[in-house]
Amino acid sequence: MKDFQVAIVLVIAGMVVIGTAYSTMSSLPVSHGGPVKDYVSLVDTLRAKGLKVEPAERIYQPFFTMQAQVILVDGHSVQVYEYPDESTMNAEASKVSSDGGSIGDDGKTMMISWIEQPHFYKTGKIMVIYVGRDPTILAALDSTIGTQFAGRSEPTGNSRGAEEAAKAFIAQAPTFKFDGLPETLTAADTKTMETFPEQHIVTITFESRTAGYGDRTGKILAQVITPHEAQVRVTEGKVVSAILDGRWDEIKQQPIPQGQQGTIIGKVTIGPLCPVEPCPNPTQNVYSTRTITLRSATGNTTSVPLNSDGHFQAKVNPGTYELNLTDCTFLGCRTALPKTIKIEPNTTTKTDIDIDTGIR
Repeated sequence: MKDFQVAIVLVIAGMVVIGTAYSTMSSLPVSHGGPVKDYVSLVDTLRAKGLKVEPAERIYQPFFTMQAQVILVDGHSVQVYEYPDESTMNAEASKVSSDGGSIGDDGKTMMISWIEQPHFYKTGKIMVIYVGRDPTILAALDSTIGTQFAGRSEPTGNSRGAEEAAKAFIAQAPTFKFDGLPETLTAADTKTMETFPEQHIVTITFESRTAGYGDRTGKILAQVITPHEAQVRVTEGKVVSAILDGRWDEIKQQPIPQGQQGTIIGKVTIGPLCPVEPCPNPTQNVYSTRTITLRSATGNTTSVPLNSDGHFQAKVNPGTYELNLTDCTFLGCRTALPKTIKIEPNTTTKTDIDIDTGIR
């Protein structure tokens, strides 16, 4: 099936093999009723929802041990992998990365370039893959099998719900609850991350009547209006991280030690530098004259120099940053930049930037 042709990169002991996966027709099982636990019950349930389901061919994908039965659901191809039992299916499903971009273990990994967004589902002894964005098919699979366990998805646009969850959390957290000024509590910015599950980074700003963090009852406090910025990460409607001013963990109610800064590393690649590379004549170094900038939600900017081959590395406080490159006037700058990155405490975040100069 054309819908399931994927570029496969199999990495084994440094050897790279590229190929295309597809297969031929074979005998098809006959559908009958029952709860959704296998191929036939899936077909029956989808048909009961009013969808047209037609069995097509079987295909073989090199990243799974079982062949897939392809079904056309209202004309959209869906792969169904049926295993001998649920435990075997779960063992194979555990090899799928959260975004569906790689599958494998034990030193054998396949990096997959899907032609569309992949969606992985599982129930009983079947694993189901749908590659596409059709909302009717996605809704049918969600209601029949449950939420996908891996893959990618379109942003839901539910940033408003994330903002409300973040504001509600900060309003009830000890720092604001102690002496925060209600009229200053604001959701200053919300960014939706391209992750699964979908995550929102919400920047909450507010002012307190005194300095400090947490419940400061009984402490001697500086009587000064103090501005605060909270970076709140919301996943599936729940607050999972809240860092105040890059210094205070509002969930754990403890300071973030200086050693808990995050690290950002990466490489900027700018090219081509002449119509035919390698360039016959020496060219000016395009890296050492440029700098990576990291701009926080409050406007504070950290500059990170590039070395002569474009690599960069720096330690920064946890938070969400807008990453940019100074003096970026090439053709590809507008599409590659700016980038939004999230820096976590004691974590290294890697981000590479490819800039097309447009020189041909």
